[in-house]
Amino acid sequence: MSMNFNDYKNQIKEYCDLNSVDFQKLFKSPKGGSLSYIYFQHRNENFDRSTATIGGEPMPLVLMITKQKDGSLLFEPTEYIKHYAIA
Repeated sequence: MSMNFNDYKNQIKEYCDLNSVDFQKLFKSPKGGSLSYIYFQHRNENFDRSTATIGGEPMPLVLMITKQKDGSLLFEPTEYIKHYAIA
């Protein structure tokens, strides 16, 4: 079973609030994950819905959240997080 976004929604919202990230905008972004991580991807106007790519390239990561061995979450934003900043 993979990490479920809804199971960690409160912690993700807290991260967004502390880092001036628009939680609602991030929530609407494409996301995926596995047993130990959740990721959010940046979709822009060049997004090709049929291939889930931008110009043939995978959508860039905005935020990677990794579940640590102790159960805590490690948040790793990329440069694309700026597109989700609250002004």
